[in-house]
Amino acid sequence: MFRHLVCLSCLPLLLLGLSTLAAAQSLSPPPDCAQLLTERCESCHYLTRVCQQLGKKSKRRWKRTLKNMARYGARVSPAEQRRLVDCLSRPAPKVVQLCAPPAGKASR
Repeated sequence: MFRHLVCLSCLPLLLLGLSTLAAAQSLSPPPDCAQLLTERCESCHYLTRVCQQLGKKSKRRWKRTLKNMARYGARVSPAEQRRLVDCLSRPAPKVVQLCAPPAGKASR
C-alpha cells in the first residue's frame, strides 16, 4: 500500500514534466523549408526531382503529392506537410538557393 501512495504522489510531478516538455516543443520554431526538404524529402528522392517541379505545380498538386508521400511511408507530420506545401507552391528563397545549380554549371 505504501508503494501505491508513493506512486500517486509522483503523478503530479510526472504530469508537470510532460506538460512542460509539450510546451517547449510547441514553442520551438518550425524548421525552415530547405531543412525539411533535406531531412524529409531527400531521404527518398534526389532534390532535383523536387526542384524540377518548383513553379510548375500548384498548391493543390503539392498538397496531393505530400499526402501521397505520407501514405507511402514518408515521415512527415501534418504540420510539416502544410509548411512544405506553402513554401513549395511559393518557393522560399532558401529553397530556390538549394535548387540552384552550383556556380559554374549552367542548367540544361
